[in-house]
Amino acid sequence: MNDTESKVSENSKVESTINEQTTTSPTKHSKQVTRNKLLPIDSIQQLISRIYAGEFNRTKLRKADMDRIRAKSALTCDEINNLVELSSEDRLLKNTIKLVTIGVMAESLTVKEQIAKFVHKKLKHHPAFRGLMLSGQPDNVIHAIANFKRYENSSWPDDYKKLSRRDKKTCMVNSINCFLLWLWINDKIPLERVQEYLLRYRWKPAATRVKYDAEKVLLVTGARDSETIAISIDASSRDAVIQKERAEIAEIENKGLLNQISSLKVDLDNVQKMLLDTQKEVDLLNKELLRESQEHANDNAHFRDDYESLRGRVLRRMNAELVLLEQGLHALRRDPPKINVMADHAERAVDGLKAECERLKKRAGSEN
Repeated sequence: MNDTESKVSENSKVESTINEQTTTSPTKHSKQVTRNKLLPIDSIQQLISRIYAGEFNRTKLRKADMDRIRAKSALTCDEINNLVELSSEDRLLKNTIKLVTIGVMAESLTVKEQIAKFVHKKLKHHPAFRGLMLSGQPDNVIHAIANFKRYENSSWPDDYKKLSRRDKKTCMVNSINCFLLWLWINDKIPLERVQEYLLRYRWKPAATRVKYDAEKVLLVTGARDSETIAISIDASSRDAVIQKERAEIAEIENKGLLNQISSLKVDLDNVQKMLLDTQKEVDLLNKELLRESQEHANDNAHFRDDYESLRGRVLRRMNAELVLLEQGLHALRRDPPKINVMADHAERAVDGLKAECERLKKRAGSEN
């Protein structure tokens, strides 16, 4: 088939497609779309089902729908599992992004919580989040799901239908966005932290492909999403102010700590000096104690010698005088009694004892 024939064939296909599209009445199609958009939402289960069926494309719930959802009981574990099974075709998480966006915009805490509960279960069953603890440290999860190799090596439920490289990149971006929005709904991170993760894992890696200033100028001037840029710059400015305040506080605290360290060094030097002086005094006291202990031991030895000497002398004196008294008593018992002998011996014993008492008194006085 030549080029002309191929063009004719393509044109005929386009015309047939247009004819098929025009066969449906525009008014009927418009009414169908309007009717689908205005269908009421009676429960969170119905909302999730319609989103994954492609029948709900709004990013915000109407107040009446929200009131009806809030009035219904929360999703059970079985209902959540059934909905997760129903959403298994959402491989790229496009519909999950829609659902979590509604959760972010929802004014009802009950609706937020139910959406967050389902999204948590949905992400846990998605291959991109397999083996990750979503309720743990966000840094670990973000670092894992931002790695493109994770998507190249992931095992999908229907392996016969492999994802293209473009779909894998889309899945990675949606995974990061879903997780960050889920964290936001659960009040786990602030806006500045969301921006920090996006800058680190999405924006900077994409910007590395732009090497020349001319390309950067064209990208900056051609950017259409001015609101996102303004929000990002504003968040960065606020974060910079916060970081500056923290740095100033840290500097003041650092100066205070340095002053405390200097003061503690002076105190330490004083304590070490006191410790050295005290150690010297202890050494002197130990030497003095040792000397006095030695002197005390010597004195005790002298005292024992003196005591034994004195005791021996006193015993000898007492024994001698007892002998005299016994002899005097013997003379006194004789018939006739020799009174003069008793008197002589008694006087001699008394004189001896008196002399010994005088010596003891003189010894005590000399020692005092």
